[in-house]
Amino acid sequence: MVNKKIGLALGGGAARGIAHIGVLRALEANHIKIDCIAGTSAGAVAGAAYARGTSPDALKEMAVSMGVRDWASLADVRIPHGGFIAGNRIVSLLKVIIGEADFKDLKLPFACVACDLYSGEEVVINRGSVLEGVRASISIPLVFSVVEYEGRYLVDGGLINQVPVNVVRSMGADIVI
Repeated sequence: MVNKKIGLALGGGAARGIAHIGVLRALEANHIKIDCIAGTSAGAVAGAAYARGTSPDALKEMAVSMGVRDWASLADVRIPHGGFIAGNRIVSLLKVIIGEADFKDLKLPFACVACDLYSGEEVVINRGSVLEGVRASISIPLVFSVVEYEGRYLVDGGLINQVPVNVVRSMGADIVI
């Protein structure tokens, strides 16, 4: 794998989000250096945190430390306006996990995937606020409110691209995990 750029594509699904931590730990334990990451939905959360420099062990500790009540308290339920959960409490949690960095400030190149609510097109977010990009990527329709980004209304990227292998390839990866 000399001179080969290795990319990591992390998919959506809440349970997979936890599994991604194990994948990251295994890659580090085997001294496999990741050169770029793309994530969809839960994969966007794990990918953004890792690209920021958060260790897999720190991610595991965050996940384990949250109890059922903590997860349930994230639901800021409201009268529907694109979703039953406004997402403000989720944003607070995301700030703890991924901070408020800009994509250009991350330690690894990172992109996340969302879906344009009206056109159904894949939207790759790789500039501006990481927090805003990840929030768009996790916006499950009818559950979370949509995210307005650059004049588009975005929802969960898992609707269009469960595992963003194509995005990692477009970032220059020769090998995709």
